[in-house]
Amino acid sequence: MEAQLLNIIEYLALGELESRIGVDYPHQQIFYQPEDRQAILQNVLNRMPPVYMWISPQDCPNLSQLPPAERSHLQSVVEQELQRRLCESGEAPCLLPGLMTDIFY
Repeated sequence: MEAQLLNIIEYLALGELESRIGVDYPHQQIFYQPEDRQAILQNVLNRMPPVYMWISPQDCPNLSQLPPAERSHLQSVVEQELQRRLCESGEAPCLLPGLMTDIFY
């Protein structure tokens, strides 16, 4: 199959979003509907300039393909959108990321 010209920010933003949720908010429900995740991803894409690359089906874009400034911009935009989502949902962000804070003995 041939390589296609694709916006790799779509792949990288989704990966960064899932990574950030898994590491920083492992015990918090951030999305209540499937559309919530899609809306956050769309907000991130609206705030990021597109980065087009020729991608073959066997290729897997990663953050190292972005310049450092764009990489940090993507990470900060994802974090800002997650914080905004947490504020909208009314849940306070977990102060101890990575720890099991919701277990009661």
